[in-house]
Amino acid sequence: MKLASLLSVREALGVEAGQDSDNAILAALDAATDDIASRLRTGLERTAARDDFAVEMGQYPAGHLVRLGLLRGFLVGTPTVTAARLPAAFGVDDIDLTAHATVDPEKGVVSIAPGSWIDGETLGGFRPWWFRVTYTAGFTAADGQHFDAVPGWLALAARLHARVALSAHPMFVQNLSTPDARLLQGQLGRILERHARYLPWAETPRAGVIL
Repeated sequence: MKLASLLSVREALGVEAGQDSDNAILAALDAATDDIASRLRTGLERTAARDDFAVEMGQYPAGHLVRLGLLRGFLVGTPTVTAARLPAAFGVDDIDLTAHATVDPEKGVVSIAPGSWIDGETLGGFRPWWFRVTYTAGFTAADGQHFDAVPGWLALAARLHARVALSAHPMFVQNLSTPDARLLQGQLGRILERHARYLPWAETPRAGVIL
């Protein structure tokens, strides 16, 4: 699956259509998708998922946000957020926190402010609170080849990645159609750094499943 089109890379390279060159570009775009997904630490295909977190609330000062780092980014729609004292209580005796949560859909972070939802329970104690986030993430691909509605920065990253990979390809070196790969690599690195899903300050899931 591709994050950018063959035509967009072909135009960036300034080359005409041709079977050999097009095949090389398509292979570079496929490799770009895999590497970018790895560097962003998320799958990219549309998926319904559920992540569970065990959070020792006593470690948080009063009023401090609890941040839950999901296993996937690029969320679609509003995730459902619930809390319970035990995993077995989900769906039986849990608390719906969806209205109390704020979401960073691109990075896949859910933030919850402790408050009245506790209903008389104390934040401390020896047992953690369990949080469950049920969500949809990733992109569809109507044509089976290209992801739909990809953010502009992500499509640009895929084009840059492909051009870096092709910079040493004899076909494109001969045509002098690729600029200095170091410049492209630097631009790509800056883009991915700005959008990195490095979340050392967020709680990590104890379990995650694809629904």
